[in-house]
Amino acid sequence: MSTVTDKITNSVIAIMMVAVTGSSVATAWRFYNPPPKMIPQAQTFAIGDKLDTTLPVKFSEAEQTLLMLVQAGCQYCTASMPFYKDLIKARGSSPGHVRIVASATTNLDATTSYLAVHGVEPDAILPMPSAWLGRVGTPTLVSVDKAGEVSGVWLGQLQADQETTVKRTLLGS
Repeated sequence: MSTVTDKITNSVIAIMMVAVTGSSVATAWRFYNPPPKMIPQAQTFAIGDKLDTTLPVKFSEAEQTLLMLVQAGCQYCTASMPFYKDLIKARGSSPGHVRIVASATTNLDATTSYLAVHGVEPDAILPMPSAWLGRVGTPTLVSVDKAGEVSGVWLGQLQADQETTVKRTLLGS
C-alpha cells in the first residue's frame, strides 16, 4: 500500500516541479523579452509584404519611405517624438533618398497639431487607410522600398539600440 502512496506522492512532486519550472521560465522570458511599449492592436507588417494601401504615397519617388504610424496623445508616441525629430533632422533636407510620412490613426488635424507641438515635421501627414484602423498599434515605423515592399518594421517605443538600427538602415549612419 505504501508503494501506491509513494507513487502518488512522487507524481504530485514531479507535477509541482514541472509547474514551478514552467512558471519560472515564463517569468524569465517576460523579463528578458518585454513586449514593445505601444498601444496594442492586432496586426503588424512583415518584411517583404507588398503594401496594398489607399495612402496617396508614390513609393517610387524615394529610395525608402518611412511610414510613422502615430496617434495623438499616445504615451509611447510622445516618448518617441525626440527620436522622430532627430531622425528627420539627420535625414536632412533631401527627401529623395528617404521620405518620412506620418500616418494619423485619429483626426488628421489633431495629429498635425500633435506633431507640430513636438517639433516633428515629416514630409507629409496622411490619414491611415481605413483597412489599417484598429489593426495596427502605435507607434509603429514601417520602411517601404521603391516597389512598395516592406523592408523594415519597428514596433512601439524603441530602445536606444533599435533607434540606432533604424538610423543605420534608413540613413546609413
